[in-house]
Amino acid sequence: MPESDLLFDLLNEQNLPILQSYAGRTLAAKAASNEHDGWLDRLESTDDFDSEHLTEIHGQLIALGMLKFKFTNRQTGLLYRVSDRGYAALQSQVAAGAPDIVSMSTDVEVAEEPEVASEQSTGSHPVADAA
Repeated sequence: MPESDLLFDLLNEQNLPILQSYAGRTLAAKAASNEHDGWLDRLESTDDFDSEHLTEIHGQLIALGMLKFKFTNRQTGLLYRVSDRGYAALQSQVAAGAPDIVSMSTDVEVAEEPEVASEQSTGSHPVADAA
């Protein structure tokens, strides 16, 4: 079974719509500005989930490697974007017959961050060698 199918199996009726929402919001932001880098403000509310539940869902998607985050400043806080792994899971959803929001969203250039941003997004900080 391809990894994307396994990733899709990890999604559920709660976290899948949130991941789809970020993919759709990325598409809309990219359509509005070709210079959009893929980072989005946090999804604060939906008709289906309260803020506390969304916090849990964000944590699940981050833990699964499907949603990335980075710290910005105190006013903006965290920014989020769908990772390549998240897009792969959404692609397998389309292969299973779901609506094709993914093919539109994967046309959006959201290149992975260099290692420095990955360190920021995981909360780890490099330690300089003492040598």
